[in-house]
Amino acid sequence: MEISIIGYRAHLRDELEAQLRMFLGDNCPIALRQYPIEPSDCRADKPEDAIAAFVVIDEVWAINAAEQAVHWAEDFPVVMAATHPQYAIEAIRMKARHYILFPLEQAEIGEALRRAGVIL
Repeated sequence: MEISIIGYRAHLRDELEAQLRMFLGDNCPIALRQYPIEPSDCRADKPEDAIAAFVVIDEVWAINAAEQAVHWAEDFPVVMAATHPQYAIEAIRMKARHYILFPLEQAEIGEALRRAGVIL
């Protein structure tokens, strides 16, 4: 099982991964795996073991990656982690499970994991 962390900027993916690790703890059986994207290279296929995806939206073109992730499987849980609040409309339109903003807070990470169905 894995949570896919998708995004362009490595430091934002790293920050999101650190916050997820802090919340889930060291003994959590869920792997966290990062997938970098480029403007012309959005991930088309769902990683085999992915149970949810957190997509970092720091550029408008990164919304394409979130749109693809939403369609990886029926009712696949996608959380958008954005650097700007203006991307919230896109999250609603795509029916993302949750929308969080940088700087990340543990309470929001927990709520995102709950809404994605990763934790109860």
